[in-house]
Amino acid sequence: MKSKKFIISTLSVLLAGLMLTAGLQITADPLFQYHTPWFGMRPVLTDERYQYAGVARNFEYDQVILGNSFCENFRPSAVENAFGGTAVKLAVSGSTTKDWALLLEIIKQRAEPPKNIFCNIDPYSVLSTDPQADATVPGYLYDRNLLNDVGYFYNFGTLSIALDAIRQNLAGTVPDVDAAFLRDARGKEAVINSRDAIDVVEEEPSTPDALARASGNLEVLLPYIEAMPETEFRFFFTPVSILYWYKVREEKNTGCWRAVFPMICETLMEYPNVRVYLWSDDEMLGIISDLDNYVDEAHCSPEVCGIMVRRMREDTGLLSPETYREKIDRLFEYADGFDYASLIG
Repeated sequence: MKSKKFIISTLSVLLAGLMLTAGLQITADPLFQYHTPWFGMRPVLTDERYQYAGVARNFEYDQVILGNSFCENFRPSAVENAFGGTAVKLAVSGSTTKDWALLLEIIKQRAEPPKNIFCNIDPYSVLSTDPQADATVPGYLYDRNLLNDVGYFYNFGTLSIALDAIRQNLAGTVPDVDAAFLRDARGKEAVINSRDAIDVVEEEPSTPDALARASGNLEVLLPYIEAMPETEFRFFFTPVSILYWYKVREEKNTGCWRAVFPMICETLMEYPNVRVYLWSDDEMLGIISDLDNYVDEAHCSPEVCGIMVRRMREDTGLLSPETYREKIDRLFEYADGFDYASLIG
């Protein structure tokens, strides 16, 4: 009888602990899977991959910043000031078009479609990533299957996030959501010293392969453009620094890029709810040539991201069937003729 009572008591304590843990997770909901913060608490953003599915599902917004690390330095307030409404940033570092599609699936299911979705076209996700590769985000947080959320209820990592969110709210130290995941420019010397090694390439990469990858990645996104005709999709070619263009040249990727850029434009411009931007005017060429505007060789500062928002609002750099080749050619001609020796010695 004593053994039976001990087992019952132990199981009761264990069950109570499990219920308490699950209750805390659901109440605090640090990943925002079921609701926005309760009791007047402010959201604490610490993990893009794990939290942005909940943000996309439950936050109020009508403007979306979608993309990877190239969009991390956008401030939602910059979009709100330029376009009005309420903006959220759903830019996940190292994400791919497959990841973006999972977020777009959540956005598509909302009662009201967003007015604008801003998204980058960059050397990583669209131009070089295998479109058949698996998504990099935790799928169980992005689907509607409640049964696989058990891993969320009893996850010590998310429990730690929940407790930290409560602590920061009680202490009044919650960081400004508008500045979440921002990285400041590091300056010319730091950018040059931290640049990635250039791969030694004997043969020029295959242009047909590059076109196939880019086309495959676009095919991942096109169904959502078609499914949300009331939403304006604003795609922009990422203004990587001139140091990155040097890497492109040395790795013999210039030919691939010259072929891929027009194909992307031609594909996207077929849709009436898509705007495509590429900046090759004097102001932007001056910006990409000044490494003080960059965090590293690829990622520009929050200030430059603010300039891009302003330009999209003014439709500066907006491509059309009549102008896109001229603007692409000007960018490539500038990069081809740049005096790289004066930059890096």
